[in-house]
Formats: sequence, C-alpha cells, structure tokens
Amino acid sequence: VDTSYVGIDESQFSPAVFAAMDDPYNPTIFFNRPQNAPDTKILANQVSEQVIKSAKVFWASACALATGETAKSIQGWLLARNLQGQTVLDLDYRPTFWQSESMARTVTMKAIESSNILVGNRKEFEVATGLTDPDQISKKFLGKQVSLVIVKLGENGVYIANKETNLVVKPIKVDVRCGLGAGDAFGGMLVHGLIRSWDIEKIGNYANASGAIVASRLLCSDAMPSFDEVQGLVSGVLS
Repeated sequence: VDTSYVGIDESQFSPAVFAAMDDPYNPTIFFNRPQNAPDTKILANQVSEQVIKSAKVFWASACALATGETAKSIQGWLLARNLQGQTVLDLDYRPTFWQSESMARTVTMKAIESSNILVGNRKEFEVATGLTDPDQISKKFLGKQVSLVIVKLGENGVYIANKETNLVVKPIKVDVRCGLGAGDAFGGMLVHGLIRSWDIEKIGNYANASGAIVASRLLCSDAMPSFDEVQGLVSGVLS
C-alpha cells in the first residue's frame, strides 16, 4: 500500500466517532469533529492529477462533498477522470454533514454525472435521487454513463445490476454485533472484484460476505476480514 499521499494536519485533532449500540443493525452515531476537520482540508494540488487519472478505480464518498476544500478537490478530480476507468461514487449520507437533504441531493446528483459506478443503501439513494426501488434506480441511471448500480438492502441482501442483467444476492445470516464498518468492508471487496474484472454475481457474493463478517464483530477497522475468511464464508454459503 502506497501511503505517499497520507498527510498530517498539525493544527487539528483526528475526529472521533461514538456509536450507541441501541440498534446493532443501525447504531446511533455521534461525531466529535470541528467544522474544519482535517478531512475537509485536502487540496487538489496535494495529489498529482496524473495519479487521479491513471487509477484503475477511483472511489469518492458523497459525504466528503459536503464542505471544505476536500469537496472542491473531489469535484475537480471527478471531472479530470472524465469517466475513464472505473469511477465509484459511494452515496454515503451523514445528515450532520449537510445543511439539508435538498442540498445533499443537488451536490450528489452533480457528482453522479461524473461517475460510472453507484453504490449505496436505500436511504442514501433516496436522498441522492429521490428513488428507493432498485429496479427504478437502475432504469434511471444505467445506459447513460453509469455501468454498474449496487443497492445494499441490509437483511434482504444486495441488488446489483449492469447494462446486461440484474440480480439480488441473498443475505448471509450472522449474529449482528455492530453494523459499523460493514459498508467499508463491502466497498473494499467491491474494489478488489472490479480490479480483477469479476462478474457481478461474484462481486456481489464476496462483497456481501465481507460486510457480513464485519457486522458480526464489535470493532470496525480492526474487524476487517482477510480474503481467506471471506472466501471461506462464500464457499460455505454457496456449497
């Protein structure tokens, strides 16, 4: 892993997140972060445009478009990519980051124009597009510049569609301890599958399994599974 572009902000502390486990599936989250948190201050010139353009997969989070220099930088990077390669927009929605849902929708819809892969849960798609039905979402966006739509359905599995087909990956039954980090695990395996040109069914199965493993564990980043763990779960489910 190349950490060349990981910076340090000496003027601010790292934001902390507190989770109240009143509902393990959907914990109540409290952010302890200043308005000008370090992650909002990334300047476009801190990363070479050539690096941005040449990345096989470029992943942008919609919540990072809410404010600050980072939002401007990501908007510029999306335009610089010009839909080359695989440009993923994670519709990650954090209400406290935005002044209103309508503002979040306006900004996110603009970013969708420069993305060719969309991923989010029903609520995130609703905020971004006004739609919650996976078939309606794929009908609206596939066939334009978007080549892949993924709607995370929680305990109902994952809907995944490209221009040729669509399918629902069945949920994996686990004892949920904490849902935090499950989306990150899902995204990591999604990128893994994209880089290796997996078909959408394999991507869905592995990403779904990766998220399920983290949901069955208490921690977040420390709970991320190895590839062998994910492969073992997928093999057990599909056998």
